[in-house]
Amino acid sequence: MKPKIPTSGQQLYDELMAKIELELTTAQLPLLAEKYKDETPEQAKARAERYTKAYAEYDSAYATYMGSAKQQVNQYRKDAFQSLEKEDRTRDQAKLTALDSILLPTTQTV
Repeated sequence: MKPKIPTSGQQLYDELMAKIELELTTAQLPLLAEKYKDETPEQAKARAERYTKAYAEYDSAYATYMGSAKQQVNQYRKDAFQSLEKEDRTRDQAKLTALDSILLPTTQTV
């Protein structure tokens, strides 16, 4: 199975962050200043703490994702290599069989 790989870093970031804190996705970031323009300093502090926790969760999710992706890529590489080895063995066996038939003709009884 081929690993699923996001097409960009932004796509990966958004995919992971959307599960943690939707406000921190790239589509939402430009809207935050307007959304929170009237918040109190206490509210701003609470939001900053929430975002700090969200980024810590993101870092963990990213590390998990990258570990899984690396494992999938390594498995795909291993499977591809084994497939090539199997093809080579099959081809080699066919050549050996052909050589055997030339060098060791079957004995026919009359």
